[in-house]
Amino acid sequence: MGRKKKTTEDGANGQETISKTEAARRVIADGIDQPQPAVEEIKARFGINMNPQHFSSIKTGLKKRAGKPKGKRGRRAASPSLAVPAATNGHVDLLGTLESIKQLVREHGADGVKRMVDLVG
Repeated sequence: MGRKKKTTEDGANGQETISKTEAARRVIADGIDQPQPAVEEIKARFGINMNPQHFSSIKTGLKKRAGKPKGKRGRRAASPSLAVPAATNGHVDLLGTLESIKQLVREHGADGVKRMVDLVG
């Protein structure tokens, strides 16, 4: 596994050690978000060599992560089935049908379900 390259705030003799991602984050926060000027600023401020493509990649990753809550990664839990409940004794299970409709209302809102009914009815 590779290790993230870290450097100091002033390039060599400072006390704070930061990663390339953190350097890019700081430069973007200062309003420099174009690749070429940003990599020049990162080199000047932090002594980190970075090519413009790498900066763009980091910037894209930061945008993707912005606003997303942290939590478990992986598949989401499956939604309960909205299949029509099986008929018993020749009759449709009314409670099962209402539970399915309730699930639709939770997922799409009452107005959305009304629009669905209008489309098929």
